[in-house]
Amino acid sequence: MSSHFKSISLAALLACTFTANAQYCTPSANCTDGDEIDNFVFNTISNLFSGGSNCNTTSYINTGLSTTVTKGVKYPIAIQSGPAWPQGFGVWIDYNQDNDFNDVSEFVYASPTASTNWFNDSIIISSTAVTGSTRLRVRSQYNQTVTAGESCSAFTWGETEDYTVIIQTNTLPPSADFTVVDTTFT
Repeated sequence: MSSHFKSISLAALLACTFTANAQYCTPSANCTDGDEIDNFVFNTISNLFSGGSNCNTTSYINTGLSTTVTKGVKYPIAIQSGPAWPQGFGVWIDYNQDNDFNDVSEFVYASPTASTNWFNDSIIISSTAVTGSTRLRVRSQYNQTVTAGESCSAFTWGETEDYTVIIQTNTLPPSADFTVVDTTFT
């Protein structure tokens, strides 16, 4: 076997190994002073009164909680900080399962302000999402809103929680709601 072929084979093996073992980034923040995600609800996930459960060196936790969602369907989302400090929130879903949240459609929610009140909205699951298990990330940041490019940024104060979302194909036929209007043509 030629040394050129061995080099190409080794490079291909290493590329496959690094691709297969790709992992999500671990963002850092500090929630030891109460800058936390206290309540998060999405579809069947209900992670209530959890604030500060991971206020360690990075204030990051993969919760291990999961839910199943369907492409093209709208789901309610609700988020609240702890009572100490106002937080802004951002939510991402890794729709193409490439182990990051860098694609434009993956930033699915941003709170309009920072507050200690509940934020309630809804998310429509992308119809182009890859089916299967993927990651949903929720981040809080003290007294500031969160932007699309901050899925892995270091925050001075805040918290990060990851969840698993299992995306399934929508097998229901599209529906339409038509209203008949009595119209006379001449």
